Amino acid sequence: MGRVILIAAAILVAACGGGSKAQTPDPEPQASQEPVSAEPAAAEPVAPEPAGPAKKVAVMPADAAAAKRWPKLSAALDQALLDARVEGGVGRASKVPIDVVQISIECVEPTAKCYEAVATSLDVDQLLFAKIDAAADGRARVKVTRTARDGSVLGEAEGTYDSEDAATSKVKGLVDRAAGGGS
Repeated sequence: MGRVILIAAAILVAACGGGSKAQTPDPEPQASQEPVSAEPAAAEPVAPEPAGPAKKVAVMPADAAAAKRWPKLSAALDQALLDARVEGGVGRASKVPIDVVQISIECVEPTAKCYEAVATSLDVDQLLFAKIDAAADGRARVKVTRTARDGSVLGEAEGTYDSEDAATSKVKGLVDRAAGGGS
């Protein structure tokens, strides 16, 4: 017990800066001084650990054809996808758009079966991707989708815009809705 008190006293002296200059001891200890306690201080509350490993989310860039027609929109969309927060997920940037992966696995339809095949081929738990195309009237149409490994849609958001600038200003909101499970 005496050794613990001695160690605690040494820590207290060091924490108070007592080791930097010579000190003179009190000539007489006062009876009202309380002994130094060797009990540990109460621990700070710790946030609970997540329930299992984080999900791997493949973040797919916009396709090259869209990037040629709408370069600012495509760049803004790719950045918004990379910045997206998927609860319980960790984004992994893909170097190729979803359509390239679909062609490589010979499953090009926008179906749950094909999205499952893409997720399996990339070894991820979820996909987060966007499609940009022209609506019938030539306006920019953007659709952002998040799917589970089995191809089921977890979140989706879309919009049609009169100009590239109008679409560019709205893509973050679309991505946030889809990444958060909105529809």
